[in-house]
Amino acid sequence: MLDTTKKKIGFVLNIVVLLLEVAAFVTSGKDWGVNALKYYTEDSNYLSLFACLAMLIFTLRCMVKKEGEVPEAVYIVKYMSVCCLMVTFIVVMTVLWPMSGPDGYKRLLFWKCNLYKHLLCPVFAFISFVFFEADHKFKRKYVLYALMPTVAYAIVSITLNVLKLLHGPYPFLYVYEQPVYMSVMWTVVIISGALLIAGIIYKIINWRNRVQD
Repeated sequence: MLDTTKKKIGFVLNIVVLLLEVAAFVTSGKDWGVNALKYYTEDSNYLSLFACLAMLIFTLRCMVKKEGEVPEAVYIVKYMSVCCLMVTFIVVMTVLWPMSGPDGYKRLLFWKCNLYKHLLCPVFAFISFVFFEADHKFKRKYVLYALMPTVAYAIVSITLNVLKLLHGPYPFLYVYEQPVYMSVMWTVVIISGALLIAGIIYKIINWRNRVQD
């Protein structure tokens, strides 16, 4: 384990992402408390925190024993978390930013914990996993696994909005402030986008592994 420069870089970057996620967790916890759970951004970063911690634990175990590999399940969870973080990043850049006015990027990308959750964590997690950690041969079905958190969030959030137990928290979840077809369109667009993102990351990982073999 960690017998190559690439693996060592991946190990260090995983720790960097873990520390960034801890900083985001502490900061958002002070600002939002339990209410943070209603945001997809928060949930995707919590998943990333768990995935980075699991990767660190199993990597250290392999280092101590000087044998073995990180379990496939850990790679899958890390892949799922990276896909969710990239959904967050792309939605912020392409949907929320344009909706927030000319100075919206300052609040969305650089204000308090948003610096970690919307920018640093997604970017560093993507680079770390895709280019340095994902040595495992990925199967096509993993793409569907990566879609599960987004689908689960959509089902729960839309249901709570319909029942008027939750408002938003994103503009495209305002089911009573927009026509039904707009809600359907947003759901299809975001889930399709999440599937596309997972598929692209899957392709990049397998392409990189083929090139390096």
